[in-house]
Amino acid sequence: QFNKDHAIMWQVLREMRPDLPEASAAFPPQVMLLIQRCWAQVASDRPTAQEALDELEKIIADGALFVPNACLQDAVLVKQQALKEALASTGNGRLRQHLEDIAEIVEDPSGELQ
Repeated sequence: QFNKDHAIMWQVLREMRPDLPEASAAFPPQVMLLIQRCWAQVASDRPTAQEALDELEKIIADGALFVPNACLQDAVLVKQQALKEALASTGNGRLRQHLEDIAEIVEDPSGELQ
């Protein structure tokens, strides 16, 4: 896993990003633009997690992207697990606070999707 993570880090530092598929019903132009903004080389050009979530919710609400509820629930479970693993391996400090902030966005205490 370390070698793969290391390779990804070097590709990002060299401003390399994966090729995006052609725009389609599965990947409408609004989603492609959001992905490109999230991949911006300069951190200040990227949306925050909340801004990206808000924009994605707007894309879905506008009908440009259909996401079945089961897919959303699966995505939330994956995010929750990844956050739990990241928090478990992170000490105190700014990174932990950022992860906790993200966890609040992703996880609803009622178990329902936000």
